[in-house]
Amino acid sequence: MNNNDSIFTIKHNDQAPSKGSLLIAEPFMKDICFSRSVILLISCDEVGSVGFILNKALPINLNDFGGPFKSNRPLTLCLGGPVEPERVFYIHTLGDIVTDAKPIGGGLYYDGDLQVLLECLQYQKKDVPCVKFFSGYSGWTPELLKQEIEHDSWMVSHASIEAIMAADGESFWRDTLSAMGGKYRLWANYPPNPLLN
Repeated sequence: MNNNDSIFTIKHNDQAPSKGSLLIAEPFMKDICFSRSVILLISCDEVGSVGFILNKALPINLNDFGGPFKSNRPLTLCLGGPVEPERVFYIHTLGDIVTDAKPIGGGLYYDGDLQVLLECLQYQKKDVPCVKFFSGYSGWTPELLKQEIEHDSWMVSHASIEAIMAADGESFWRDTLSAMGGKYRLWANYPPNPLLN
């Protein structure tokens, strides 16, 4: 065999995760929650890392729940992760006009006063995504995330705010992986189960 065989070996890209970076799942991850997912880290420090899966929309519209989620625009809910799935979290581009919003970086924020956020939505262009809602979150201790990256479960990357806010489905996973170039572009085209191909 020659060195070309190495293109089929899944290997992380030696980048350290940080707040605002993305974790891209390796192509054959078996965990149904994280399979072909892209996670935005909203915090990453010596205490641990927290993030939301960006590209797994649930068949639920928050508007159907009424109460605080009454809005004149559809409020799609995504699977944020397996931790605290009964809670709703959100990221947005509305800035600190949303009371108590916490900056992620580059104009992206998370959480803050829900009522203020929903009021702000009334005045935003409906065709420009400015908020994403999540059921639950994903979390790691510092050592656990480091180990998972070293075991090639995740690649670390970045994306524009526009791409993050529009992220949906496996195509976002493929596009984000392809944007890394080289062998990562090949991995983006791996079938979920190569034995069935």
